[in-house]
Amino acid sequence: MIAYDIIGDIHGEFPALERLLSILPSGRRLLFLGDLIDRGPASLEVAELVMKLVRDDGALCLLGNHEFNLVQWRHGRTKAKHSNRPTIEHIEAHP
Repeated sequence: MIAYDIIGDIHGEFPALERLLSILPSGRRLLFLGDLIDRGPASLEVAELVMKLVRDDGALCLLGNHEFNLVQWRHGRTKAKHSNRPTIEHIEAHP
């Protein structure tokens, strides 16, 4: 049986995520419940770390409304949401 640690609403707070990951027990999988991005200063760093954890089979990740809004904007399906603005600016500055 696999044990999971469930994590949600990180909102770009990379140092807080690193601290949390450093104290969680080893040998368990992570389940991210979305809202990895926006509000905090390090949305891209959070997203990259979570993608690596998923690729390494150490985590699963569900899409949150903040990620959904960003994907919709990126594909030209909607205008940018106010909450996505800092993340969009970061993406545009670091293509």
